[in-house]
Parts: sequence; structure tokens; C-alpha cells
Amino acid sequence: MTTHTTLNLAINTLSGDIAAPTTEDTLTDNAAVESLDVTYLGLGGTDRVFVGDQDGIGFDGQGRALIRAVGFSGRLDQEWGGGEYEYAAQTSDEIARNYIEKSAVPSSLHSVANSTWDPTVPNSIFLRDRDNPLSNLRALVDAELRWVSEHSDGSIHIDDIAIGSSVASFNDSTPEVTITRDRERRGLRNKIIVTGLPDSLGLPLTSEAYASSPFVLSPQDYWVKDLNFPLIQDQTQADLISARALEIHNVRPERGSLITLLAVGVEPGDTITLTSSYCNLSSVKVFVESVAYHIPACTREIRWWRFPE
Repeated sequence: MTTHTTLNLAINTLSGDIAAPTTEDTLTDNAAVESLDVTYLGLGGTDRVFVGDQDGIGFDGQGRALIRAVGFSGRLDQEWGGGEYEYAAQTSDEIARNYIEKSAVPSSLHSVANSTWDPTVPNSIFLRDRDNPLSNLRALVDAELRWVSEHSDGSIHIDDIAIGSSVASFNDSTPEVTITRDRERRGLRNKIIVTGLPDSLGLPLTSEAYASSPFVLSPQDYWVKDLNFPLIQDQTQADLISARALEIHNVRPERGSLITLLAVGVEPGDTITLTSSYCNLSSVKVFVESVAYHIPACTREIRWWRFPE
């Protein structure tokens, strides 16, 4: 899971004022926080490829400046100092939205899928001084097998790790498309043990899900994956997560990359369809883990993950 998007942007300061450079980006000031909005104008495109906060700037003494910027999730990646806040009788999506908005990210810049899980039963959870809201958010998201990511427009998205409707198709018969694929048997896990929060008597909360696999030989039979989620306090949620994790991990893990021309329209958490005669893929739907834009090379690199629908 990504922490937050980062950007390094080199600007020739001799071409104009650093606050209004003559390159293909614009700097604006918003409530005393410098934000960075990069729009790529090449190949006829006018879409944003990055929106976030300027984190720093360095000058090399030779007429160039390097701007460092982070996505809006970076606002969560600071120790909280606003006092203790209790969450009770709230679903996980409500808590996630509150973590985000308490970190100065407005509702217009996030999309959190609805959930029915209430992680505050029977015990409340808290945001306390010196807590890191991003770490708290990731613990909440992980315990529900969800994915948190930033899109090219700066918005933060949280949704299930799942194969959905495909947003785009790619075929490496097209010259500008390169697809790679890597599969590893030893990464398979056909037994999942989920450990939640012990009860008031110290008794452990655990759930196991397992199934046979032709790739795990007898007498081993099972390769185990431990998932420790202290936010899970009820058996129903533990059983649900162990069963879903088994569906995802009881296959030989398969990941790869897609390099194509620079464009937007595919974001982390999306599903895309791949066809490759070189990689033996025929209209296979995969989950997008990350998208990187390489502006000088006019390309984007999509990292993907394949698992059962």
C-alpha cells in the first residue's frame, strides 16, 4: 500500500519568477500553503498528472531549482496534536473520512467506499496526541482488506481490494505498449490466520481459513499467512477477512507492469484488461496498484496485480 504520492520537479529559474515559472506547471498559494498543480501539455493532453502540496525547494546555484511535493495524503502523515478524539458506534468509512478531514483534506478531495463494519464494538477506538493519522488510517483500511491511493487530480480514494469493471484495455501488439508479467509459486498462501484484539479476559480472537493447493506438496499441505489486525474485535469480521484473504492469496502471486504513452484515465485501485502474446495474457483483468508518470520520456508506468475475481 502506498503512503503518499511524491513529485520532484526541476525548473530553470533563469526563465522567469520561481513563483510563476514558464514551464508546464503552475504554483498557487492557498491559505498560506503552497500547492503544486502539474498539467502535462504534450501529446495534445491538458490533463492534470499531479496535484498536491509543495514540501520544499532547493537551489543548485547554477540557475535551477528542484521542487519537492507530496500528495494530499501527506497531510495525514504528521503527528496529531489536537487532543483526544473518541470513535464510538461509527462504521469504518465514517472513521476514515474523519481521519482525512481532520488532516485538512476537504470532502471534495476524497472518496471512501461505504462499509457496514463497526470497529468500535465493543470498545471505542481513539485518535490521541502523537498518533499519526495516516498510520491509523492504514491500520483501519488493512483490517478490511481495502486499498488507499491518490489519484492524479489529488483526491484520496479508499475501496475494496477487488477486480471490478475494466476502465481500459491494453494490447502489446500496439508498438507503444510494453507488458511484463511475473509469477512466483513460493508466494502462495493457502492457510490464513487472522488475529484480532484479545477480549477483556485476555482470550485471543482468531479466525482460520484454509484450502488445499496443488502447488503445496504433502506432507506440508499448507503455507501460512498471519494477519494481525488489533482493530478487529468481533468473530464475524475476523471470519469474513480470513475467507477473503484466502481467496486472494491461494494462488501463485502474479504481478507485472505496463508501460505506455503518457495519458491519464487509469488510477490506482482501478481494473484494466491486458492482452499480450509475449506474456500469454488474453483479455485478463488485473488490479492497478500504482501509476507513475515519466514526463521527460512521455510515458506512464502502471504496476498491476492479478488475483481471482
